[in-house]
Amino acid sequence: MVQEFWSRFDRNSPADLRHLLDLYDAEIRAMDERLAEFLQRFREAGLDRTAILVLTSDHGEEFLEHGATRHGPHVYEEILHVPLVVRLPGVTPARRSEPVRLLDLAPTLLELVGLPVRDPPEPAHAQHVHVIPRSAVASSGSCADGRQGRR
Repeated sequence: MVQEFWSRFDRNSPADLRHLLDLYDAEIRAMDERLAEFLQRFREAGLDRTAILVLTSDHGEEFLEHGATRHGPHVYEEILHVPLVVRLPGVTPARRSEPVRLLDLAPTLLELVGLPVRDPPEPAHAQHVHVIPRSAVASSGSCADGRQGRR
């Protein structure tokens, strides 16, 4: 079914590209609606006062910016740059200006709830970095053991 859809797409046709972008925008609108419903139920259940909420994606999409569509074996910004929102109860929202790795998300969450973190099997210089701004975590005392993450 997916292959059939893409086989009908003419990458040289501005009309086909516009149609593809319209479909993608419709998907985003539908997801926004589902997310709003989810967040409403999340608040109604009182989880906004006790639960850590994480919203992210595993990859972005490419729309002919580099001659391809969808996501594939490319490492362009359109594919790598994904949203990451982490909401902690009682913590003032903040932003990180530097990129973070999704690889660091699980260790950050484990630290926040006070569970042990094992370094992944990678070079020693590539240690876990907190995905949440240190100032936000420090001011809230959210780390269960008082640490602000490892560097």
